[in-house]
Amino acid sequence: MTTLLLTCRVEDYKTWRPLYDEAISHIPEILTWRVWHGQDDPNFVVIEETYESRAFAEGLVNSAEMQKEMADHGVSSVQTYFLDADGSGSR
Repeated sequence: MTTLLLTCRVEDYKTWRPLYDEAISHIPEILTWRVWHGQDDPNFVVIEETYESRAFAEGLVNSAEMQKEMADHGVSSVQTYFLDADGSGSR
């Protein structure tokens, strides 16, 4: 399993969020997802998605179709990271 961590800027979070939710509903390979937005700047967004395969996740985010869709939805300054889980906890 691989985790994709993506940071980006969006033009307007309230407009962008339903577009993201709709887009991921068509990608059954996404196992889990979490979305954060900045408290001081709601247009700063962090997305965490998990996939069975890094190859699939990498192919998805680098595809011309996904790049166009993100641009059409006002997404910019995208940084992507592929991570392995190394523990978690809560109190």
